[in-house]
Amino acid sequence: MKVYSSLILIILNLFSCNVSEENLEVMIQESSLFSYGKEVNKIDHNIIPEASGIVNSFYNPNGIWTHNDSNNKDVLYLISKTTSEILFKIHIQNIISNDWEDITIGDCFMGLNGKCLYVGDIGDNQKERNIKKIYVIEEPKIENYGNDSISTDSFRLISFYMEDGTFNSEAIMYSKEIDGFFILSKDQNIQSIYKIDNLENHSGEIIKAKKIYSFEYINGLITASDISLDDNHCLIKTYEKIYYWDKDSNENWENIFKNKLPVILNYEQESQGEGICWGKNENVYYTLGEYKQGKIPSLIKYDRN
Repeated sequence: MKVYSSLILIILNLFSCNVSEENLEVMIQESSLFSYGKEVNKIDHNIIPEASGIVNSFYNPNGIWTHNDSNNKDVLYLISKTTSEILFKIHIQNIISNDWEDITIGDCFMGLNGKCLYVGDIGDNQKERNIKKIYVIEEPKIENYGNDSISTDSFRLISFYMEDGTFNSEAIMYSKEIDGFFILSKDQNIQSIYKIDNLENHSGEIIKAKKIYSFEYINGLITASDISLDDNHCLIKTYEKIYYWDKDSNENWENIFKNKLPVILNYEQESQGEGICWGKNENVYYTLGEYKQGKIPSLIKYDRN
């Protein structure tokens, strides 16, 4: 698949073919690398009615972090991978959030230690916010789930803008390769990917997110994404489909996104499905939707075949 998909894109570039987005979409192969999803359990939609981003916990093996969409409390929820129940809550104090859309996890920077949770306040349906925010907190190691909630005002703030305009975004993913993030636009016309790299050198200034590619072959609004812990597997999700790339350790993501077509994985469409994340490794991933029109969302697990 790697050679075949790369060859397609090379041929298209060489001959400058006038290939439509729909034709590129047809070239993408469907794959049975992963099974169809299995329901873990329904989540507590009274507390988490608009689950948006999800990410696997590094320090708490049975947990996935999630949060609500806009107009909700500034709280991170750790939910169980086996029962979907809420195990723990983090209240982030003294922030002004607009539209939390996704969460990712990775190495800490900016004077923090261990693994950090990066919460993307990046939603902008009206395209009015030139400056977007990412809130950064150290992931806690939870030893006693009996104490089910903490509050913290210890966080860092990353502010950024997209170099070519103001766009809505609902997907952010950490990559160790670039020591930073890939951020994806959610646009009616075309879905693009940006990067913020070398965070270890970040000194507090507003960062420019550099555009690296526009996905002419993704026919749908991007709502979520994640890169695996080993940094070699990537998921990008629209409301209708899940796209999957892999790479070797000597390759880089920017070239992969530009030169390799993904495959489309098995997916049972959810109600307002806006969350996707890998599990503890690249052999399992999870999705989560929102409560909509009386349909209670469930955490869904997908295993590699």
